[in-house]
Amino acid sequence: MSWYEKSKRHSVHLLSNSLVKGLTKQPETGMGYQTCFVRLNNGKEYSRVHVANCSVITDINGLLKIPFSISEINMIAVASKDTAVLPENWDVVKECSGRQCCPKWKLWSGANDWETGVTLMAVVFGRDGGPGEKRLWVEVDNSQFSTANNNDQPKEVLEEVQTWGKKAVDTWVKVTERIFKTIEKDDWEASICDAFKDALKDDEMKPFVSKWGIDVLEWISDK
Repeated sequence: MSWYEKSKRHSVHLLSNSLVKGLTKQPETGMGYQTCFVRLNNGKEYSRVHVANCSVITDINGLLKIPFSISEINMIAVASKDTAVLPENWDVVKECSGRQCCPKWKLWSGANDWETGVTLMAVVFGRDGGPGEKRLWVEVDNSQFSTANNNDQPKEVLEEVQTWGKKAVDTWVKVTERIFKTIEKDDWEASICDAFKDALKDDEMKPFVSKWGIDVLEWISDK
């Protein structure tokens, strides 16, 4: 079934003219569709949002029921093909508001409802929703816990997984701050990005890293 046919069989979510106009200038993910990020007015964000013909939301990561209305959309951005899938629970856990000794960044982390601890982390540099927003994401390695995705396990096991996820977040920030103090800072934003990236290769951080990537998002505002 084509993306357009799928949209006709379910509630049609037609994007506003300003979003359609912006998407027509962005590349297609596949024939006739784009895979996008959507950010709502309340700050909640969805990934793997499929848009047909630059104009119709057909599904979100395969789910045909769209959990928001068009009027709630604040911005939309086309994702790269290997971008991370954001979990259901996704919140800012640490941030630097930007000062003389450190550029602005926000660190997000979370997991899906059926998961325990932290399964994904991502740091966003510069202004959220700005042109060319850069996002460095990391899938947390929970492989040592065979029960990491099973909330029916004993309380002590779940607490161990949760502690591991919190330690992953804290260690990433700690190692990054150590590296940032030692590198050249000709471009402050590029320097903090390099520091977060180099931290992933540090021996102290390696146990927490399953895989990582960088997305650059060109947000289109519905204004």
